[in-house]
Amino acid sequence: MCLETEACCRGPVGPRDANRFPTTSTLWPVFVPEKSETSIDKILVDGADAVALGRFSLVVKANGRHLSMLVAFHFTVESGYLVRLHLYEDTDLVARAVTASD
Repeated sequence: MCLETEACCRGPVGPRDANRFPTTSTLWPVFVPEKSETSIDKILVDGADAVALGRFSLVVKANGRHLSMLVAFHFTVESGYLVRLHLYEDTDLVARAVTASD
């Protein structure tokens, strides 16, 4: 199901693993990897589609702000390959945390 290799999908994935996924490496550099966590609480599968529900708990490097939000991923798999991924998150919360100056 990985974009690159099966090895990249083994085990938990979070900010510390951004270098394994080129598409996420642009998202994680603004957060402190050692203080940020991701969790998946539930996975729902229907045919070629799967939805993962979880939480991001992140700390912004620039200002130390902590944010925690619910997230959802919608995956589509065809012939064993991940062909589509949509991430649903609170982008307003992220924007406010990243641009805060305190």
